Amino acid sequence: MTAAAGCGGGGGSGGATPDAAVDAQLGLDRIVDVQVNEAGNACSTPVGPGKVHNETEITTSVNWTESDSPHVVKNMITVGGTALAILSIDPCAVVRFEAGAGLAVAPAGKRGGLSILPPSRFSGVVLTGTSATPGHWQGISFGPGNNVDDDSASSVLHHTTIEYAGGPSGRAGGADATIYVEGTGRASSSLKVGVNNVAIRYSGRYGIYTTNGGHIKAAEAGGLLEITKGEYRAARLEAGFFSALPAGIYTGNKEEGIELKGADPICVCNDPGQGEMRCGYGLCVNTAGNWGARRVPYYVSGIIHVGRTTSPTELPMTLTVIAPATFRMAPDSGFEVGVDTKQIAGLVLAGDGSNPIVLTTDEAASPPMSPPPAAPGYWRGILFGPYSDWSGQGSRVLHTRIEGAGKPIGRDVSKTCGMAAIMGNQGAIVFNHDNPKDATLPELCSSSPGAPRCLDPSRYNNIRNTAITRSSGHAIVRGWAAGASDMNPDFTAAALNNKFEEIAGCDQTNPQINGTCSPCAKGPPP
Repeated sequence: MTAAAGCGGGGGSGGATPDAAVDAQLGLDRIVDVQVNEAGNACSTPVGPGKVHNETEITTSVNWTESDSPHVVKNMITVGGTALAILSIDPCAVVRFEAGAGLAVAPAGKRGGLSILPPSRFSGVVLTGTSATPGHWQGISFGPGNNVDDDSASSVLHHTTIEYAGGPSGRAGGADATIYVEGTGRASSSLKVGVNNVAIRYSGRYGIYTTNGGHIKAAEAGGLLEITKGEYRAARLEAGFFSALPAGIYTGNKEEGIELKGADPICVCNDPGQGEMRCGYGLCVNTAGNWGARRVPYYVSGIIHVGRTTSPTELPMTLTVIAPATFRMAPDSGFEVGVDTKQIAGLVLAGDGSNPIVLTTDEAASPPMSPPPAAPGYWRGILFGPYSDWSGQGSRVLHTRIEGAGKPIGRDVSKTCGMAAIMGNQGAIVFNHDNPKDATLPELCSSSPGAPRCLDPSRYNNIRNTAITRSSGHAIVRGWAAGASDMNPDFTAAALNNKFEEIAGCDQTNPQINGTCSPCAKGPPP
């Protein structure tokens, strides 16, 4: 794809830039003092005084034009009113923000939107600072004032470069970002901001920060996003909406990474149709999706729940993680799949021989320090519950390395036979099929017509080519009941090529056989 040219007047310099190759890959407009479009027609370079904006609020819809450029914003401007008020910015417009200025779109109690229009001549918009200093201006916040899930009340940014924002905002927890999106916490009023070929550069802190169900999505199929040259990580997102993040480039920031916020350790992911979720809307992964390779580490806090409490007729869902991917897990974090739900859920860690999936600790991960060996028991591990799918199309752990797990998961796992010194709920991978099944769901491994799916992990060897190291508990907890004739998988079998290193407990525990226990032995079976 040939990169479309932008228009004049950003914080960058004229002429060729090192960003050209990046932009060519993404098809993004790079805004410099003078650029030409594909047809050879140049946008006008702002030469006059432009238009100064001293206002602090916009309560009716207004349009900022190219002819009035450069627009100079003096204050934090609130966009929204009792009725919907939209700030539209025309292609080729240039907006410069003074120190501490910014846009607050649709804060609580106000309905507002920001629309940066599709370019008519492949000409983009630049939002920049009056000083080429990261964090010079606050950025753009999108608030919960739009309390209906209505695309007409949502905001869309097309072919836009946003530079030198992400300055101090006063929000708690260091939530300073070039784009900040806060939802209402309810599925019925999910706030989404659409982006289509948007570049965020030179942020003072995060490029994007989302919370309370707000999220970023591609405004059009193939829409791309670039976040680079920032002073901190590219983004902080709620885990439930990570799959909506557009493809693009997220590298080149001073600390590489995307933060993924999970839920509290013990909570229930209710049906979004029921309104506010006990886990917090956005913190649960309740729709099928792919977590594509972003080429940066993912920093996980809290528990990433996969699946939700919903009608048992809900179609099974699977979260697939595409390699390469490295997860840096915070203390007490982890994954839970098909736990406290009625929805059949799966997790696929799809590593390959040259690009493994890595789950490790977040200890001292920031450059220039090298991370130390993962501390055993630093994080919980992966829990597969009674509604986790282990059919041929369900969960798989392939070419994955799991380090520093084994902290107790906070749930009782009784149908396993381990060892006295280490509880059954301590493992890098824990199967827990103790909980009673919902009577309306098919039986495990039912062969009856209309119920062909098999949810029972005892029938499948879908953990392969995986290394588990430095677990403070067991490596794999086989927490299910079985009969003497059942084909219980041996995850230590040579054919599966799994490796176990520095495991405090057993490489794998034994399931209960006909209600009796045979304690596991440390290390592989003889």
